[in-house]
Amino acid sequence: MKNFQTICSYHGAQRVVERTQCKQKNIAEYVSKIWKEGKRLDSYGVKTSMYSYLVNVQRNGGSDRAIRVKGNAVYIFNRKGTVLITCYNIPQKVLQNKHKGAKIYG
Repeated sequence: MKNFQTICSYHGAQRVVERTQCKQKNIAEYVSKIWKEGKRLDSYGVKTSMYSYLVNVQRNGGSDRAIRVKGNAVYIFNRKGTVLITCYNIPQKVLQNKHKGAKIYG
């Protein structure tokens, strides 16, 4: 795997500071960690409300976007993961029902 650095757009940096607990000076490390460790869309069950929400977020941003989820936020990157474009807080309604519709085994 290539070693690259993920950076923030000015807008993305503003939104991360505004919507998460990250401080301005830690953004570069924080964003790189999100890209590497954040959950992808395909890690959610297709019939869950979280999956539906994430698909809508991705469609609204365009097909050239990649998303990661960490905590209660969705991070929108360019497809290659080199630039954070923005971040959104996940609505409480979606968080409460994120597994609704999924089969629970056991």
